[in-house]
Order: sequence, then structure tokens, then C-alpha cells
Amino acid sequence: MLVAHLKLHRVDELLEQKSPGFNVDVYLVNRFGEFVSSRRFGRDKFRRGVHSEGIANAIAGVDGVGVYDNYDGRRVIGAYRWLQSRELARLVGVPEIEAFAPARMTLLHGRLVGTLGVLVLALAVGSC
Repeated sequence: MLVAHLKLHRVDELLEQKSPGFNVDVYLVNRFGEFVSSRRFGRDKFRRGVHSEGIANAIAGVDGVGVYDNYDGRRVIGAYRWLQSRELARLVGVPEIEAFAPARMTLLHGRLVGTLGVLVLALAVGSC
């Protein structure tokens, strides 16, 4: 058995650094799927650990990225990694709706410009 002193408040400070532009959820879980964080540890809603495709893959030692439902049932684009030296999984997730928002806006602008261009061309051809 290995015993270590871990300052969970310091872990929280490191994990909760803000990312510009997106609502990023960064967290650590142990091999039992329990949060390693002073603010999340022992939450009533997750008494028996948290589970998701990303958490299961990370705990199994698989590193990767994907689109999946996170521990709270929200669709995220997530990245996960097993930190063997710490025996912890590190997960990062961005809500899918937020991650694809810039692409949706670009598509919308493209459609509007295209529609406007077709209307102007139709008016120009119609007036000749």
C-alpha cells in the first residue's frame, strides 16, 4: 500500500484554470471512477463513482479522444488519458454544442451570403 499526501484544494486550482472561449471540464478520477477533487469528492449524486466511455477507456489504459456522453449525461468532445505513475485518469471535455458553435455560425453566414448572392444575381438577370 502506498500512502501519499495530496492537497485536493491545489488539485482543484490547477484543474479549474479557465480556458478562453469554451466551457472546459477537466477532472481526475481514480481506478474506481471516484473524483479526485475536494469540490467533487463525495457528491451525493455520484456516491459510487462516475462512469462514461471516456472514463472506462482511461481506466483501461487507453488514451484517446471521442464524442461521448460524460458522467453527467451531457454530450461532450472529450480527451482521456491514464496517468500510470499516479494511478489516475485525466479527462477533459467540452460540450459538443459549444465546440461546434463556430462551425455552425460559419455555415449560417455562408448560407446567408450565398442566398443574398443568388437574389442579387436573379434581380440583375431579371432587369436585363
